[in-house]
Amino acid sequence: MSNSIFLIHGYLANTESHWFPWLKTELQNKNKNLIIKPLTNSDNPEYPVWKQDIAQILKDLKIGDSVICHSLGCISTLDVLKDYEGPKLDKLVLVAGFIDQLKAFSGLDNFINQCEIDLNKIKEKFEKIIVFVSSNDVVVEPILTEKLAHQLGAELITEQNAGHFLDSDGYTEFNSLLKVF
Repeated sequence: MSNSIFLIHGYLANTESHWFPWLKTELQNKNKNLIIKPLTNSDNPEYPVWKQDIAQILKDLKIGDSVICHSLGCISTLDVLKDYEGPKLDKLVLVAGFIDQLKAFSGLDNFINQCEIDLNKIKEKFEKIIVFVSSNDVVVEPILTEKLAHQLGAELITEQNAGHFLDSDGYTEFNSLLKVF
């Protein structure tokens, strides 16, 4: 059984953004391994490239592993995971996840439209699915994240005034996410 946790970042982010370095350190203190690798050109993401990047990152998933995604990384990862054939995984944690177009970022519509999501397949692949939503997210409307959580039958955790869970929103630490592990 593995203790690896794979983190897939989102748009305009990299491995050192937001709460990611803090989470890596905290999980190491719990003898868990956080694996986070950069996605190609996160300032101008291309769907086929990100899909290939994420498939490569997640190719070695093992029983007991978990996956955390943030924002655009959520829909991209859900697309890749629908084809996962391995053993049931531990947790899927979606932070500010969505599968619908975003009013605030219509420039991502083409990317979003290319993702093929099968939420019923995703539900079968994890022991537990947890979705974090912020009450005042202006990037991903909270209703979209809540809708996704409902469709997945996920545990929904609402963070008050967390923005989009970015470092610019004050999210350089994320204790409620850490508690999940």
